[in-house]
Amino acid sequence: MNLHDHLDDLQIQLLNRRIVSLEEDVDYAMSAYVHEVFLRLIAAGCPDVFILFNSTGGSVTFGGSIYDCIRAYPGKTTGVVVRQALSVAAIILQACDYRVALPHSSLLIHHVSQQGNVSLDTLASGERMNRMISGLEEAQRDHYNILSERTGKHPDEIRARCEKDTKMAAGEALEFGLIDKVIERLEDLEIGQVE
Repeated sequence: MNLHDHLDDLQIQLLNRRIVSLEEDVDYAMSAYVHEVFLRLIAAGCPDVFILFNSTGGSVTFGGSIYDCIRAYPGKTTGVVVRQALSVAAIILQACDYRVALPHSSLLIHHVSQQGNVSLDTLASGERMNRMISGLEEAQRDHYNILSERTGKHPDEIRARCEKDTKMAAGEALEFGLIDKVIERLEDLEIGQVE
């Protein structure tokens, strides 16, 4: 049995209603939770699911893993920004088939940054520093491609928006193409109605 081979009571109740909740930091724990939940959903026949977002972002590496998991899921996925989808959480949202946000929620896209501690050895070594820079550049290109594909914007427009590094209200995110619709009530999506 893996360490993440269990869900708490709330997560199980939500999963029974076909809801996945992405709260707080994008990290190992969130990645493990998402993988566990989607394995269970696949075992249940790949029903349509709702993914609720309230995250300030976090690890680009774990974010990529979560993005891939959602993107590969055969059932329909609807991403719902209930408060915020910032940084890599906004990238993960793009994996969903349908993307919506509540009126007072916010989204943020910006350039990737190095997470965690960077050792003096890395900073002092030209080769290590170049590998770190190369990895960041590759992650940024990947984010540009994802955002360009989902928003229909040219990569130059994506780059310019990332440089602003400011939050977008739901209406602005809709206009930019990060979401498909602003909704007033979760009931509009018939969350929990899947049998």
